[in-house]
Amino acid sequence: AAAATALPPADPLASPASRAVAMLSGGQSYSAWNFRKRRLVLLLQQARSGGDYIGQRGEDSPCEAEALLGAELRLSELAIRSFPKSHEAWAHRRWLMALRNPDPPAASLDAELVAEMRLSLRAIDQRRANYHAARHAARAVRARVAQPACAAAAIDAVAALTRSASARASGDASVLFARRAVVRAACSLRLDLRRGGETP
Repeated sequence: AAAATALPPADPLASPASRAVAMLSGGQSYSAWNFRKRRLVLLLQQARSGGDYIGQRGEDSPCEAEALLGAELRLSELAIRSFPKSHEAWAHRRWLMALRNPDPPAASLDAELVAEMRLSLRAIDQRRANYHAARHAARAVRARVAQPACAAAAIDAVAALTRSASARASGDASVLFARRAVVRAACSLRLDLRRGGETP
């Protein structure tokens, strides 16, 4: 958790100014995020083609590409933890997630779903009626169900998370929005949430 909430001393995209603007604007500067998108796409193209990337040799380019994406995802998480209702930071995070390996293992996708649900619900705990976070959670659930080999355990896990969040804030409609996405996912997969302690 500590690694996700601390900025590295050097910006992996070699653009400390855009990073500073993204954070100092409360995560709400589209211009800063869009600049980082363009910079990241350029560096990913260089890394994935085997060329030099920020002065490093191309032999490690696949790992470097993953490192670039991982670093930017951590920055987006820091922005969201600091500014839970920053629509721009949530949008940047979804854009980053779409750039990753197009065919990751199912277990990795399941772990990611749980992590994104935790991040979303934490943001809702920080700022109630947070539909930016709720929509992110719902999209993560729908995206996972649309992919193959979605484990019942992953849906059970996010169901438990949303159940606890609903108990903490029963009057927060944004929590119920995320919860509804999980229930619909369970129905589409013909899962019985009562296996995990749900009530009928």
